[in-house]
Amino acid sequence: MYTHKTKKKYYSAGGYIMKSRLLLLVLLIVGLWGLKDIGIASDYRVFFGKDTADMQDFTQMENSFGSSDSAIFVISSVSGTLLNESNISLLREIHLHLLETPNLVSVTSILSNHPYLESNNFSTGLLGQLKNANQSPPSLLNLSLTSTGVEVRIVMPKHNPNAVIESATFIKETAAIFSKRTASLRFDTSGIVMMNDAFAYHLIDDLIKLVPASNIILFLITAWLFQSFFVAGIVIFVAGVSNIISLGMATLVGIQLTPPSGMSLIVILTISIACSFHAFLAIEQQKGPWHQRLKLGSALTAKPILFGCLTTLIGFLSLNLTDTPPYQDLGNITAFGVATVLLIHFVLLPWILAYKPIKFESRLKFNWVAYLKWIDKFRIAILLISLILITISISLVSKLEVNDKFTDWFSSKTEFKHQANFVSENLTGIYSIDFILESKHELPNENSDFFVQMSNVASHFQTFDNVWEVRSIHSIINKEHDATQSYKKIKSNFEILHARGLIDQSGKLFKMSIVFKDADSTYIQSFNTQFQQYLIENTDSIAFHGGHGPSVLFANIVKRNIKSMMVGVIIMLITLSVLFSFYFKSLKLGAVALFTNALPILIAFAFWALLYQQVGLAVSIVAACSLGIIVDDTTHFLFHYQEHLNKKNTTKTQALAVSLNLAGQAIIFTSIALVSGFSVFMFSDFLLNTTFASLTIITFISALVFDLLILPAALLIHKRK
Repeated sequence: MYTHKTKKKYYSAGGYIMKSRLLLLVLLIVGLWGLKDIGIASDYRVFFGKDTADMQDFTQMENSFGSSDSAIFVISSVSGTLLNESNISLLREIHLHLLETPNLVSVTSILSNHPYLESNNFSTGLLGQLKNANQSPPSLLNLSLTSTGVEVRIVMPKHNPNAVIESATFIKETAAIFSKRTASLRFDTSGIVMMNDAFAYHLIDDLIKLVPASNIILFLITAWLFQSFFVAGIVIFVAGVSNIISLGMATLVGIQLTPPSGMSLIVILTISIACSFHAFLAIEQQKGPWHQRLKLGSALTAKPILFGCLTTLIGFLSLNLTDTPPYQDLGNITAFGVATVLLIHFVLLPWILAYKPIKFESRLKFNWVAYLKWIDKFRIAILLISLILITISISLVSKLEVNDKFTDWFSSKTEFKHQANFVSENLTGIYSIDFILESKHELPNENSDFFVQMSNVASHFQTFDNVWEVRSIHSIINKEHDATQSYKKIKSNFEILHARGLIDQSGKLFKMSIVFKDADSTYIQSFNTQFQQYLIENTDSIAFHGGHGPSVLFANIVKRNIKSMMVGVIIMLITLSVLFSFYFKSLKLGAVALFTNALPILIAFAFWALLYQQVGLAVSIVAACSLGIIVDDTTHFLFHYQEHLNKKNTTKTQALAVSLNLAGQAIIFTSIALVSGFSVFMFSDFLLNTTFASLTIITFISALVFDLLILPAALLIHKRK
């Protein structure tokens, strides 16, 4: 096979190869050095580009009002009221203990404004006062008097990237300490700080458990497919070196790992294995001594591996078009890893394999000639069925709704989700919007209506069923006061209000935070618009400066990502089509390659629409990632097809038979590896990764069907005699 061409194409051990091996060695050493400083991002802000308008507004709000990062420490009575002498004494201890939280800004509880906090003497009058008081903020004691909370606000110092983990760990340890002291109380934590900590915890958990598990599974699958543990060892070694280099270099340039970017380890692993499978199967089909087989097999796969890696690299670099830095990091780390895989396969793998002959024999032999005859017989029916499926898929995908909830990124089995749900059901929610308001006139003399209107707005939205509470200065303003009296009351409580983030340092801007029982991105966007419209129609003294906060950031990023990735995927598909057309010197094959790679993604999204009807942040980047991977198999298939089709007196059927014989088995093997590698992440407790893996696996299976069934049928429509 290919003897007349491939004998001239052999990877020599000349100076260029030696320099490349030295380069690999240097990269490996640098990568290992970089791994010692690997960082785990523990701040939700990493999901948002600093240059986006939303993030700039949010940063400006934090500069004016202070940190918005907070945790809620909730104490609940297992039975009966929480407010008795013993529990209040315990609450006081907890409040004082939490004052030692690292990176602290403030601690607020129902005892914050009471002299009791500084005294060891219990006051029975305080119990009656708490039971009847409209305490501030109201979220710190529920109406049934069975749950109360302590709000802990922290700051994220730039010099300390581990601030969130330190603070969250202290808060969780506090819960553990006090839960041991009494069985009559329940202790839970929630809030953005605890969500940030959950991000980091589950990333580390996946890196420790799932990444090694995927390596072991793929090692065993490779050993079974090739009936050789030595081949499996080489394949995993190549993938491991690629991962070490790419991850170490990413650390050196300042990239911190997040749950999405951590998936690059699995992506690089599967891509490396796919390239190795094509190489080993090509070697197996050659005849003669080991070194001759190695030369011919390596030459046979050189061009498709080079072109396949190039198109894969383009696919992952397109993730830079997203507005989400962790997904940009995923794309860049993977792209560097793919380049490393390519370098290893050209300069290191042949050198390793040349050391001594390797005995292996692949399983799952196929009669491709008989299979191709079957496709030829039913090619019209296959294409008609595929067209029907495509039409149905377009209809289903058009009905997908863009929506997301960031607490749903965590499995219900996780401690964070379990406790956050309890807190949301019994005391306060994790979803909120911070509205920045300002008087249209000078305070206090020229705007006597401002404070009354602020109070009216708060009272109006407090009546909404899905609203837990409205936090603003209205809690200390009496509607009957005139502007001067209200302003004096605000000034006398300025430090408390500023510490709670309700008034900025200038005293001119006011924050009204509305906390929801539950909310998805669609609800957040709708409520934001509704609030602004209410101000326009019902107030004339309040200037509106927008709604901000983590919920708004996450609500807006999903739609932006979908839009940017749609543009990115279209650009990538056109680019790949041009590359295929240029590479194969055929516009027809370029168009075939375009549809062969685009349609599996369409089918996968249609299947997703049947199951869930919604797409979120994880789904928004699947198209680019999966396209970057599945294009590799199409490259190998069309390369062998084109090579033989250009031969004299060769029919399409003959060219396809050779192509299936050379690439078909490798496509099946790589599909098994890809599905196996990504299926490990189905066990992740971080559902962004689970969702990403699920949809990508569906795409891989669809791509397998298109490559081995629909693509040959399409090429046989007009057969050349």
